[in-house]
Amino acid sequence: MTAATRSFQPPDSETARKLLGVAWPGEKRAAGDLSTVLESDGVLLGIGRVLPLNVIHPYSRTLDAALSGSCPSSDAAGLYQALMAMHPAQTFWRAQCLEHHRAARQGLEALGFAEVRRTWTPEVPLSAFPVDWRLAAAHRAAELGYTVGLEPALGAEFRAELTWPHLAQYQATHGVNPPADLSLAEWQEIFLDDLENVFVARRGGKLAAFASVREGGEVFWFGTLAGFAQDAPSLNAALQHAELAWGRTQNLPELRFELDSTDPAALDVLAHLTLPPGEALLTYQRNVEPV
Repeated sequence: MTAATRSFQPPDSETARKLLGVAWPGEKRAAGDLSTVLESDGVLLGIGRVLPLNVIHPYSRTLDAALSGSCPSSDAAGLYQALMAMHPAQTFWRAQCLEHHRAARQGLEALGFAEVRRTWTPEVPLSAFPVDWRLAAAHRAAELGYTVGLEPALGAEFRAELTWPHLAQYQATHGVNPPADLSLAEWQEIFLDDLENVFVARRGGKLAAFASVREGGEVFWFGTLAGFAQDAPSLNAALQHAELAWGRTQNLPELRFELDSTDPAALDVLAHLTLPPGEALLTYQRNVEPV
């Protein structure tokens, strides 16, 4: 029997939760947030929704779906098409799925979506890092005349100094999905609010690179300013080594990373991790009229 889509109904909740558990293991997603189901002969093959527009990336809409492992790619594509039909004027679409979610990947690829980014979110116990992790490269940064330290006082002047480098790094690594044109105050809130610990590298007093750790050991924003790009590998290593040393003084159990394949600095960290990074989150994108 040919699969068909219909609106989500409360009796679908139990099966929907099972599908969500397979597609997004370990994540808590409410079945009631879903809008559309894919059904064949009374069997639920998939569920999905269109996420609200992201104010930081307002030009694209994102599809969110969970599909049975037995769902044919043509039926998976049908669910995505039904979701896109809810916004017929939209031509810039994105979708994400974990690497193991074969049905979602095949359905998206059947519609002409292309993978544009992979994201890893490893959680590495501090005990897994050797004491000299990235130390040689950190020494190289010192030999080049850089000093690395913690600057916790996020006063107005320091916030202004940090905001534009953060934005430049963000724009450079999110070219496939351009960010909005926001004000300085808005970008400061996005990049710097909730940050207490910012590590910086300076040479001659000038800011050359930055990195931060959020509460609990989340390695957050990091990057090198354009004028110091030739030394980026050493600066990145020096900052990561400083964060690790600081984490040990704080008795943090682990460091948590978000590493995108579109960010050379993130790939550098990924290459030096002491444990496998785990499954990748895949981002797909399509910028053309629906098939």
